[in-house]
Order: sequence, then structure tokens, then C-alpha cells
Amino acid sequence: MKQWIDKLRQERTLTPEEFRQLLTGCDAEILRYINKQAQEVALLHFGNKIYIRGLIEISNCCRNNCYYCGIRKGNPNIERYRLSRESILNCCKQGYELGFRTFVLQGGEDPALTNDQIEMTVARIRQEYPDCAITLSLGEKSREAYERFFRAGANRYLLRHETYNELHYRQLHPAEMSGKRRLQCLADLKEIGYQTGTGIMVGSPGQTVEHIIEDCTAVYPHTGIFNDRYECEDEIHDILRQDPALTPEDLQYMYATNFPHLKPEDYERICQDYQTLWAGNEQDREHP
Repeated sequence: MKQWIDKLRQERTLTPEEFRQLLTGCDAEILRYINKQAQEVALLHFGNKIYIRGLIEISNCCRNNCYYCGIRKGNPNIERYRLSRESILNCCKQGYELGFRTFVLQGGEDPALTNDQIEMTVARIRQEYPDCAITLSLGEKSREAYERFFRAGANRYLLRHETYNELHYRQLHPAEMSGKRRLQCLADLKEIGYQTGTGIMVGSPGQTVEHIIEDCTAVYPHTGIFNDRYECEDEIHDILRQDPALTPEDLQYMYATNFPHLKPEDYERICQDYQTLWAGNEQDREHP
């Protein structure tokens, strides 16, 4: 069994049968070995540090009725709210003063939050906090809307696909929702240039081992590929904001597996860009 764990660490994927053996045949010793490997990888990439994000729940209103979700449209036992733009900006102000450099605007697919409103809010945050990353987690939108948010200053987008299997997706969602539509949204986000986060729900109703295998073999080998040479720069800048003492050599050691296309000169350039753009903005704010 350990050979599959070693292979997964080295190649970052397994065959369906290898995944099946790993998911169904773990004992306490194998779990300890998996945990040890996971800890080593985490320390290699992030060190013994905690990276914080400023999560702003801007609305719990939603047009969808996903069966598992606490803020689904059909749940009568919830007090609904949505934050005003000024409330969101005030959260950012407080967060910035506390040291947050990533703001995440998260909420349901609220019909009252129009694309114009979201675009204007993102633009205000980008204008007032140019050295911060802006992440959105607002559900399925049109490609045009995603492009507008990106141009306004959003860097990242979080959108779980929840399950790759279409039949399982239908068990979790009403008929008007589509797993294929969700995957198309993820493809649009990556093509536009967002750092794109996705994921499944382990333990969701009706989920089987075969569903998890399908997720691991059909989705994740593709979502982890950085087609754009510099698509990863925001993530590296994020690490540098946490630890400006990191050298290009440190970064290459940390990210050699995640970003195999980056060369030593790329890390040199990224560090120089960080010093010119982000660090300069930070000094201006400290010494106006």
C-alpha cells in the first residue's frame, strides 16, 4: 500500500484501481504514513506557518435550492441578510489594519446582488487596497460577468464542483442545476486568468468510493495545471507578504513540484516584481 502513497506524492495522481486500493485498504499504520507524507509536503511548501484570509460573508440569500445547503432557498429556518457596500469596505478596513492581505467575498447566488454591484465593490476594494488579493466565492455567473469582475481587480475565484459524477450531482441538486455547467464555469475562470479553487464534499449524501475515484482521476489532474506561465505569481506574492525574507532559491525549493515550468530566472523576476510593486505599496502606507 505504501507504494501507492509514494507514487501519489511523486506523480500527484494514481490509476483508478490504485486509488481504489488506497481508499478501501487503509489501516492505522497506513494512515500514519499518509499523515507523515502530507505533513512533509505541507512543511516543504508553506513552512511551519499559518496563512490567514479575511473572509467576508456578504450574503446568505440564494436563488438555488441545493438539498444539502443550510442557506438554500427553501430553508425557512434562517434569518436572511446581505451586507451593504459600505459594510463590506469597513470589514476590509478593519481587516487591513489587523494585517490581512487577502479578502474573500463569499455568499450565496443572491439575485439582489447584481453584476454591476459586485463589479463596483471589487473596484473599490482594489482602489483602496492595491496590495491585497481579492477572492470571490459567489457561485455560477456568466463568462462576461467573470471577465468584468477580473478587470475590476478580482484575482481569485472559489467554486466547488462538489462531485464530478452527473448522477450524483443530480442527487444533491434540483433538476435546473447542472454539473456540466459548473465545470464550464471553472474552465471559464481559468481561461480568464483567475487563480481558481474547487473541491468536492467528502461524505456527501449518496457518495461512494467510485465517485471519489472519479473526482480524483477526472477533475484534479486538470485543475492543478498552470497553463499560463505566470498564473502562479499571486500565490508566490502572497507567501512573500507573509515572509519577505524568502529568497528566489527558497521559493524554487518550495514550489518546484507545484510550478515545474518556472525557472530560476522566473523566481528572480517574481521577487523583483514583488519588491517593486507590493513592498513599495506597503511602505507607502506605513509612511504616508
